[in-house]
Amino acid sequence: KAVGKKLSLPHGFTCELGYNEFVMTRVPFGIASTAEQHQLPSICPFPPLPGEFYLKVPGRTVLPGWEVIASIFREQVTSLPMQDTLSPGKRIWQSNLVADFELHKTGIELFVRQRRPGDKFQPLGMNVPKKLQDFMVDTKIPRSWRDHIPIVCSPQQIIWVVGWRIDDRVKPTEASKEILRLEFIKSE
Repeated sequence: KAVGKKLSLPHGFTCELGYNEFVMTRVPFGIASTAEQHQLPSICPFPPLPGEFYLKVPGRTVLPGWEVIASIFREQVTSLPMQDTLSPGKRIWQSNLVADFELHKTGIELFVRQRRPGDKFQPLGMNVPKKLQDFMVDTKIPRSWRDHIPIVCSPQQIIWVVGWRIDDRVKPTEASKEILRLEFIKSE
């Protein structure tokens, strides 16, 4: 299957093969260059997130297209599932915009950014780090979405690929004394 394969059609139409979909778009008249085409609105449900943004922990942070709520719990809370299996018809990113972490492992100096070449993290359930690019391909994140997905980081590492998976090294355990909960809310 040639995922990501594009076909240019007459009258400015383009067809692209995704993992589970076939997307047809039309480039507006007068936009010829590839660079101009990449600046067009995407069908990605994630708003663009240019730059790096520090989070107020605890507190509320407003980012372009997002509001992030950071809460700290000092008692044991029911941990949220961070898995790739959902009810039929529901996408992972729609249900995994909230995640729990062990606070002493993440710290409070957190920031959000886009992915960068060479990024690595250790997905929940894995014993070794993995390239972020490989994780995105393996979990079938559409290519057009990958630069839009918020990546939450501490100064040491990526702690969360928002909508998909937290880093295994920052997961809360039954022995956790303080839990950090981050919630991403799409804003209009």
